[in-house]
Amino acid sequence: MVEKKKKANTKRVTKKNDASKSSDAETGYDSEIEKKPFNKSLIFGLIGLFFAIVIIFVAVFAFRKIPDYNNPKASPLYTNAFFVYDNGKYTLWNSDGKRLTDDEYDDRSAFVGGYAYVRKGGEYALINDMGRTTVDFGRISTINNYGAGLYVAIDNNGARHLMLGSGRILLSGEDLQLDLPSTSSTFAVALCDGYYYVYNYAGVLMAQLEMVDDAVMRYSSSDDFGLVFYNNWNLVFDNRAGKQIAMFEGDRYSIDSVSDDRSVVLLEEYDNSKDYKVISRGDLYDLNETSNYGFVRDTDVVIGYDSYDAVSLLDKNYKVEKTVSSGLAFKDNNNYAMVNDDDRVEIRYHGDTVRIFDEKSELVSGVVLYDDLYAVKSGEKYSFYHLDGSFAFGDYQDISSLFDKHHHAIVSDDGESYYMIGSTGNRVNDISFKRAYSYNKSYVVYDENDMRAILTENGFPVTGFDYEEAYNRSVAVDHEIWSLKRDTNNYDVIDVTASKEKRLLVSGVDIYNFYANYFTVKNSNGGYDYYTYKGVLFFTANDK
Repeated sequence: MVEKKKKANTKRVTKKNDASKSSDAETGYDSEIEKKPFNKSLIFGLIGLFFAIVIIFVAVFAFRKIPDYNNPKASPLYTNAFFVYDNGKYTLWNSDGKRLTDDEYDDRSAFVGGYAYVRKGGEYALINDMGRTTVDFGRISTINNYGAGLYVAIDNNGARHLMLGSGRILLSGEDLQLDLPSTSSTFAVALCDGYYYVYNYAGVLMAQLEMVDDAVMRYSSSDDFGLVFYNNWNLVFDNRAGKQIAMFEGDRYSIDSVSDDRSVVLLEEYDNSKDYKVISRGDLYDLNETSNYGFVRDTDVVIGYDSYDAVSLLDKNYKVEKTVSSGLAFKDNNNYAMVNDDDRVEIRYHGDTVRIFDEKSELVSGVVLYDDLYAVKSGEKYSFYHLDGSFAFGDYQDISSLFDKHHHAIVSDDGESYYMIGSTGNRVNDISFKRAYSYNKSYVVYDENDMRAILTENGFPVTGFDYEEAYNRSVAVDHEIWSLKRDTNNYDVIDVTASKEKRLLVSGVDIYNFYANYFTVKNSNGGYDYYTYKGVLFFTANDK
């Protein structure tokens, strides 16, 4: 059966008596001890020390650093180190272009939680992302089932151990096995002595389940969350935090999606997509009033829908509160605009209708309003309105996009030439273009000849309209990298997030590939040049 609480280890540890504590008879000392005068200064000193410790503890707790789960460098899959393969060997480097190991390895694993395994000849070792060995060559005869930061290591005596990359042993047993969910790299399940042990990548035991005859374990995962279905129980884990966040009996569920702030997890019934559950800040809710549920983009707000013609808004308990037109400009469940049955735009403010436009009108629908401004076409022109329905500004021929997370909208006075405005209606720059789109911390804008230019998130130009094509390289961690094509095999690589003097990394190169810590280009000799994201050439290889 599935246990709701972690079971205690089967091997009990007993505390031995402290050998340093002996009776007077054993030591031979006289039990009569001379009484000393009361030392007030010592007492006051101890009291002061106690309060100092309390103050330090409170300060550490109050100012403790809360993990930033949205920081890509906080991910257990992030590492500053990487292996370069050349001439049949792997060598470890870091993102500054520094070689970390003199050894060249025959095999290696990916880094998880800052550790990886390497093989040299017939010997294995574990290393950290600074290139230092945590388990030396020769101590382990083999490593297998590596993944999720966990390793089944067999020592030179043939004993099997579940081991972290740091070398810490979690379990040992002759029948030890490791089962790795194919969709996750942040948790795994160990089988040993009649139990399943669910561990996260850091070796935190999140659940211990007794094996049941004929019961089959199934997995689901999304982002840093995992779900284990076993013996008709669903257990949901926050793998990054290392804890179980929900447990319920019944049909098998899978993880559908997770909100951007990680506070809400949407689950979908595995064999019946019309049944959902949501875990919101530790509480579990059933969702079965509409056919489908999903997140409003860039928010933790869940909505329902039976078709693309209507949207169901939910109350705080995730029950359907009202159903509205899907042609929706949405702030939250009580503040939105929609096109009503009379084909007129209707604005709801704090749940009440505050404005209905007098004639047939058009709503610029947006999934979420970043600057609390609706855009409505009434007559021949578009204008912006506040949440309460009052006029804000504008008399535009067209609006191609509402205000985005960078607080810019794109408008046109003639329907041909567009420009960017801020949330008070002011023009951001003097650049005009035919069309544009935003990506991460950048904008790509197109001129009348379909040539591209790049703008920063503030709307300032990084390049002119010089490029035939533009590709965002989102795999680059902590950088906003674009490869820009001038013509065949002639690319510039820029970092929009760098200072103005350092944005152009390389120019006129033949791009091969981009990775989290570096990128490669083809050189004239048929090999590959390796560059850091500071534009430094640090290695040339014959192999890809």
